[in-house]
Amino acid sequence: MVRLEKSKRIIIVAAVIAAICLAGIFGFFNTTSKQKKISRLKLEIVKTSLEKYNLEKTQYPESLLALKEAKYLGAEELLDFWGSEFIYIPCFKEVEKKRIVITYMLSSAGPDKKAWTKDDIQ
Repeated sequence: MVRLEKSKRIIIVAAVIAAICLAGIFGFFNTTSKQKKISRLKLEIVKTSLEKYNLEKTQYPESLLALKEAKYLGAEELLDFWGSEFIYIPCFKEVEKKRIVITYMLSSAGPDKKAWTKDDIQ
């Protein structure tokens, strides 16, 4: 009987350790998911600021730095969750001998901090 109780305790301890390990693993993946979600939300804030800039100035800025200089966003808002600058590629068109930005591409390099890899966030 004593042996049976000891075996039960060992099984219970092993089950608790396994549960803690699994919670840690799932917590890690969940954290990465939350980080990506935060970066997507920050991207939406930048997109909204770009649209506001476009409405007021009738073109998009040539760089995201223009949003900071015009006080649409602060410096921290121009960085993704991992501290990398968002990737902003303006598309230009010449109108009346002036180059204006008519659209853009905006993304985050993602957790690996390398542009054009599969973990990028659009």
